Amino acid sequence: MPRRDSELIPIVQRSYDLCVGLHEHVSRFPRAQRGLLGRAILDEGLRMLTLLAATNRAVDRLPGLTEASGRLDALRITLRLSNRLGFLSHGAYERLCEIADEVGRMLGGWIKHGMARRRAPGEAADAAPGAPSSVVTMNGRFVRMRARKLGAGQPSDPIGSSIPRTASRATGKAAGPPP
Repeated sequence: MPRRDSELIPIVQRSYDLCVGLHEHVSRFPRAQRGLLGRAILDEGLRMLTLLAATNRAVDRLPGLTEASGRLDALRITLRLSNRLGFLSHGAYERLCEIADEVGRMLGGWIKHGMARRRAPGEAADAAPGAPSSVVTMNGRFVRMRARKLGAGQPSDPIGSSIPRTASRATGKAAGPPP
């Protein structure tokens, strides 16, 4: 009987590989933790996998994709916790996180593609509400700002007065937008 792995889309295949790896490593957890933390890890991985497989066939994919993204975030947190508590070796944690990161990149691209298809044909990509529009340096950190549609009575500068001017720690010069 031929293998059906080649019929799966790449994100589902990598999620499948992630679930196989999760099962292999969770089976090595201490018996007391297999039922609690191990079960949570396996549940999140399997739910993400089934969501991605079902979303592939759905007409409106965005809700399923955003839920799968949330499941992936929860999976990453539980993997980090199991590594921190010593149930998962550092090497195994790195291998599983590499696969999870790859799935996350594919998932993010799929979500971005779905958002672009929902936009009106004449709407510009930078003018989309909630889309990242600029990166502002504030106290030595990069902050991603979100664009918003301006209505009557709102200032024309979306950053403008909303960011207080504070002194930078490194230079002592004022950080933030110029007056």
